[in-house]
Amino acid sequence: MEDLLKLLRLCSCDAASIPRSKYMLEKAFEHFVDKSEYHHYCGFCSSYIGKSMSKDSELKCQICSSTQTVRQSLELGNFFIYIPLKDQLKALLENEPITNDYTEQTRDGITDISDGKLYKYLKSVSNSFFSLSFNCDGVPVFQSSKFSIWPLLCSVNEVPPEGRDKNVILCALWFGSSKPLMASFLKPFVEECKSLGQTGLQWQDPVEHTVKTAKVYALCSICDAVARPLLQNFKQFNGEYGCVYCLHTGVQVRKGNGTVRVYPCLEEMPDLRDHDTTVKIGEIAKSNKRTVLGIKGQSPIVDLPNFDLINGMVPDYMHFQSLYGEDQMTYNMHALLHLAKSVENLGALWAQSAFMFESYNGYLLKQVKSSNAVSQQLCKELHGLGHYHTSLRPAYLMMSHLK
Repeated sequence: MEDLLKLLRLCSCDAASIPRSKYMLEKAFEHFVDKSEYHHYCGFCSSYIGKSMSKDSELKCQICSSTQTVRQSLELGNFFIYIPLKDQLKALLENEPITNDYTEQTRDGITDISDGKLYKYLKSVSNSFFSLSFNCDGVPVFQSSKFSIWPLLCSVNEVPPEGRDKNVILCALWFGSSKPLMASFLKPFVEECKSLGQTGLQWQDPVEHTVKTAKVYALCSICDAVARPLLQNFKQFNGEYGCVYCLHTGVQVRKGNGTVRVYPCLEEMPDLRDHDTTVKIGEIAKSNKRTVLGIKGQSPIVDLPNFDLINGMVPDYMHFQSLYGEDQMTYNMHALLHLAKSVENLGALWAQSAFMFESYNGYLLKQVKSSNAVSQQLCKELHGLGHYHTSLRPAYLMMSHLK
């Protein structure tokens, strides 16, 4: 091994990224230790139960009082996988020198997410922080079944633009034939973000060789029109008050042999939703057990520190269509009216795009080799490649110097 490392350094002009000893090589890979966690939910009501213990331990649902062992939960697939964000962020920051310098640069106009109002608000409440954009979307795995995976992905907005798609982080993975109950699936993520927003993250700066601390905040949610209301706990876009940005009721019109809900332009723009009012209405809807103005109850991400439930959600501009009459004024077309405000709040559209997350989802699908134990397959493949976080590939970084 020592001789191989010497050869690599010789061929790469003694590149600094190549470890100088077997010990340093092993140290470079130590963060690849599998830290994925199995979190269980109730097989009857889908309520969150907790993390795995021993396989014979009993899991009891606090909502419906049903019980099952960890072993039974694993066999029935009543679990999802969570990969702690803290460890992945620490590994990223300790392997690549990422600072807030890029976001502090003075630029003309709105060119990135750091130019938006929401990012500037974070700067007003925290001196040292990193911010996240996160995505959750269903990805069909097999054409012959309804089975799909729902990855929870993050990117760090302080990474310069050219590197963001190379640093996507996989935080959690849900799998099955139904959509996830977001209150259960997002619970570990929300709890960890609360901790990172309060006590912060510590890491060893690779350039200055000092221990640094910074808060971490979820700033921007990038989801399509199907996943977005699941995160907000709103009605879907085809229901009354289905717009997550304003109080347009929408109307049902005939289209083909059926009907479709459209959002025709009105003489006056409907009232816009806002975070504080949405939280209050969510509490009322939960208490009364009925939907109010399209809000079904409290959002599972309401406790994310400094996250705006309305303005922090990006309109989906990947799926727009041409306008040919009222029956074509679908929700995606209506969402165009909210794009300008989204740019004002979250910066340039490219910086709030789902394309890099869609690309990562495509990568995940390629790792599925059979229909058995899909989640375990993915974790095994990603762990073997050091690819929970896409930039953590020392072997690739070493070999890139030889090209």
